[in-house]
Amino acid sequence: MEKRTTSRKGMFLDYKRELCAMDGFDDLADPLWTYLADFNLFTSDEDAEWIPVKYDGEEVGFLIALSGELVRDDTLDYYLWDTYVKPPYRRFGLMRQTVGNYVRNHPGTYGLVMMDVNEGAHKFWESVMGEPDEVREWNWPGCRLYVYRKEKSERDRD
Repeated sequence: MEKRTTSRKGMFLDYKRELCAMDGFDDLADPLWTYLADFNLFTSDEDAEWIPVKYDGEEVGFLIALSGELVRDDTLDYYLWDTYVKPPYRRFGLMRQTVGNYVRNHPGTYGLVMMDVNEGAHKFWESVMGEPDEVREWNWPGCRLYVYRKEKSERDRD
């Protein structure tokens, strides 16, 4: 596979463009995406963690996990807020491994938001996290919050 260098900001904007296209928006200018496209928040706030997804040493995607003050929901410990893998690197299990490692090392209650129309995301998250413990309405049209309770497994305990 050909190696290409892409900045984190470029990758983040590619991801947001994919979401906008899926939801029928022409570009990133719609107010719904204003907060989500705030790359600076996700790369500078101490409660936002950018976890790189790597292939052969190259950063080809990311997982953004929010905790602390950014969660803003007393029933959750973490949000798995955004995930992205560049198209040529998809279906290699890279995100599955990244999310699995993160959840294994951070037991607690997770929330993640999915668009109803994103069938691929629903299949992926069910395969990684299992059935949700709870599904809630979300404050954006066509989206829901999926809640998962993940504790340390017996094999991960010392």
